[in-house]
Amino acid sequence: MLKRATQLLFLLAVATHASDETPIDQRLLGIWRFEDENSIEELAFYQDRSFRSLDRNKYELSTPGLGDWRGTWRAEGDRIHIDSALVYTPGDYKIRTGRYDSDREILLMKTRDGARTLNYTRLVEPSCLTESPSKVRTSEAQLLGAWKVHCYTHDYEYRFLRHGKLLVFSPEIPDPEPLFEMKWHVDGNTLIFDAKKHSARDQPKQAWPVLDMQRDCFRAKDIDGFTQTFVRLR
Repeated sequence: MLKRATQLLFLLAVATHASDETPIDQRLLGIWRFEDENSIEELAFYQDRSFRSLDRNKYELSTPGLGDWRGTWRAEGDRIHIDSALVYTPGDYKIRTGRYDSDREILLMKTRDGARTLNYTRLVEPSCLTESPSKVRTSEAQLLGAWKVHCYTHDYEYRFLRHGKLLVFSPEIPDPEPLFEMKWHVDGNTLIFDAKKHSARDQPKQAWPVLDMQRDCFRAKDIDGFTQTFVRLR
């Protein structure tokens, strides 16, 4: 019995050690979030070394107030280096530096002016089973109901109703009125939004290709080319 317990402890130690040796490049992948009483920022690190940062006032839910930074990232040891520019001023790159704290599983990132260091924690993203593209079959009947999606730093509830009506709500606002009311339909494997009440920054119509479709989960690419995951609520 003692021998078996010793073996189990040894295997656990080996597994833990192997986990600790995961390259920082792999540990950084995904979305990291900073939030205080006034603001929110999310940093997204992608496998191809591309980078995206979204920041906004905490109580601003419309896209005009969104800071959208795109660029590249690299890691050396526990150090992180980011070059990014606002999408509205491409080429005007700003540098950010920071480090990964493996003990606390946080990122410590300098602001772009270097005045402050902010702590970012990993945002747990919903998983969605993947089918090969040839097997994706999307129909309007599959989408009917309420879905949760986290995009542009906030959670939203999309209610796909019959006759092509879509209502978008924010769980953060105890208001029965939707943020947006749109028309929607499916064209092949593409979800089409007619965002009549969207802000001026958004296109009147948006085409989101559906990547995979499950009973309670689907993923689609938004108009910026980023993948959004929808999870069924009811």
